[in-house]
Amino acid sequence: MPPWTGVTWDDYGTLLLAESLLEECLQDNIEQLRRCKPLEDKTLPKLSRAKALLNTILSRGRLTPRYLNEALLLMAKVHYVQGRYRDAQGMCARVGLEELTQDDQPVYHLRLLAEAFVIKGLSLGHQTVSGVSRVRLSEREEESLSCFLKACDAALSFLQELDKVLSHT
Repeated sequence: MPPWTGVTWDDYGTLLLAESLLEECLQDNIEQLRRCKPLEDKTLPKLSRAKALLNTILSRGRLTPRYLNEALLLMAKVHYVQGRYRDAQGMCARVGLEELTQDDQPVYHLRLLAEAFVIKGLSLGHQTVSGVSRVRLSEREEESLSCFLKACDAALSFLQELDKVLSHT
């Protein structure tokens, strides 16, 4: 069964195009990302187009749950690289990241899940701590560490599944 079953070809193609543009933009701007400088879609046409495409397919509301989650997690990635950490966390919350399991996920989704947990963990770390109690700060640090552990688990599952696929070809 094709992966786009239940999704219009336009929506699925748009999702793939948005992801490829986002990944190209990240590759093109790796040095800026390494310096922890947020990317601006005003000056980066690929980022701007990826964000617009994701907004378009999300506003149409025709994606199946799996592809809706994928689009939301890609949007979380967009927000993160733009330095909009609360928005990135909001996208992860809309997906219900904590409730997603690694069971019955395609290999590709395991990588996306690992990235999403890293984005959530890093976003928690970037939030300002003005007026936050020590207890709340400690809770945030624990939540961040939990995200990194879940990212490691998902990344390990991804690599194990990828190894299975590659060893059978």
